[in-house]
Amino acid sequence: IYRGKRLLYPLLAWVLGFGQSGLIAWALAGLNVLAIGSAAALVALWAQQHQLTPQWGFAALLLPGYWVTLSLDTADLMATVGLLAVAVTWTAKQRGATSLALAAALLSRETSLLAWASTGLSALWQRRWTWLLPLACVPLPLLLWTQVLNSRFAQTRDGLLASVHFGWPGVGLLQKLGQLLGLYALRGVDPSLLERLFDAASLALWAATLLVLAAVALSTRASRWLRLTSAVYLIPALCTSTQILARFPDYTRVWIDLASLALLGLLQLRSRWLKPWLVACGCISLGYWAGYCWLAP
Repeated sequence: IYRGKRLLYPLLAWVLGFGQSGLIAWALAGLNVLAIGSAAALVALWAQQHQLTPQWGFAALLLPGYWVTLSLDTADLMATVGLLAVAVTWTAKQRGATSLALAAALLSRETSLLAWASTGLSALWQRRWTWLLPLACVPLPLLLWTQVLNSRFAQTRDGLLASVHFGWPGVGLLQKLGQLLGLYALRGVDPSLLERLFDAASLALWAATLLVLAAVALSTRASRWLRLTSAVYLIPALCTSTQILARFPDYTRVWIDLASLALLGLLQLRSRWLKPWLVACGCISLGYWAGYCWLAP
């Protein structure tokens, strides 16, 4: 049930692949390539909305989570495209488009409920009363699909993996640091020295991204939607367990939305940390592809 709720990505691949397994594999990859281009276009629109050159859209191509997701054919990219679409349509005050983007994001990955919650809170904060009913209807397709899964797999515990993936704030991060220092062994993980070094660099970038989101959430110059969304995403991120933090492809991909929101925040604030952060992102992306092409089995 946990995986089955992420319906949109495999459904589109099945349609585009005409139900043929060989074509579906190519459709999955093609959809993620399209998602990367869509994400760049949405970041360009966001930049234009804040009086910046749309060429900043190319900055999305530096984010390592995008390339990790592409290499693994998972639904994370489609969900983060939905999040970026919500950011752009909310700023443009397009109520219907925002609701559709949220619905698509929810059917791509259930963690998009965080974006739905922050958008609802933003509507209350900004007194967009006419937005409340459409936003209240957004989770209905996901809820109905979940009920179908519950009836089909009645013996499956839906919340089991969620309890494994999250714990007390900061505990998972401290255990991860202990693992990188050789003081704490994670079950089933025995990285080489090279992988340990790259993992440390990836974790440092992830921690820097958390700091960016905290700064955005506290900044009065950021939009209300972006402040609330950054804060809402930051809370569960801090509760991430070593089940996700064990290896760099996991937390980089699972928390792809954090990097996307950080990019939006740094652009809107015109932060001096934007370019150093993007350079770090680009280095991690290049390092990942180098390892994927030459070192991966």
